[in-house]
Amino acid sequence: MSNSLRVRSGIGPLEDRLSKSARRIWDAPDFRELYPAYLVALHTMVRAGVPLMEAALEQVLRTRPADPVHAELEHYLRDHIFEETGHDEWLLEDLEAVGVPRSRALDALPGRVVAELVGAQYYFIRHYDPVCLLGYFATIEGYPPAEDAARDAAERSGYPPEAFHTIRRHANLAPFHKGALDELLDSLPLTERQLAAVNLNAVMTMEAVIEFLDAVRPEPSA
Repeated sequence: MSNSLRVRSGIGPLEDRLSKSARRIWDAPDFRELYPAYLVALHTMVRAGVPLMEAALEQVLRTRPADPVHAELEHYLRDHIFEETGHDEWLLEDLEAVGVPRSRALDALPGRVVAELVGAQYYFIRHYDPVCLLGYFATIEGYPPAEDAARDAAERSGYPPEAFHTIRRHANLAPFHKGALDELLDSLPLTERQLAAVNLNAVMTMEAVIEFLDAVRPEPSA
């Protein structure tokens, strides 16, 4: 079994839970009120993406000569930092389109789940192996909100199309990013130790994203 398939197989059983939690937001009857809070919460996570990759790149450059995995990982991180720069700005522009000042997101205190998830990435990067970050991206970039769900929600909310640019862009970019990540995973000479760590982080990230969505829109029984 390929590296990418092993990673996808590990998080596959959680896909139904993720979909259910996401639909609870996009199908919410009070979506108009919910959407700005969702964007603010999402910004607290997305703004950490490039700094995480920069931290991983810094660690890779220290260990690259001794680890062939890190030599290949360097190229991916450099390219992906370039590709992901500015995505947090997209969310701020979406917020402004719904009438919310960007300061609300910039000043927002991250919730426990985001702080724990992002903090775990720094631990993996600095105290275990920077390749672990690939597990984080396997989840974060592999399951964007569906473009049709965003379109339906936009129609129901009355918000202008500009308020959904981030969702639409990610929906279009996700297949390419997912494919590039899977190709990288399959090309890397990962040890069993490294692959196990990537798998662990992918599952941890998926569980955290589900909890993140549930915090934005809890189940009615909660």
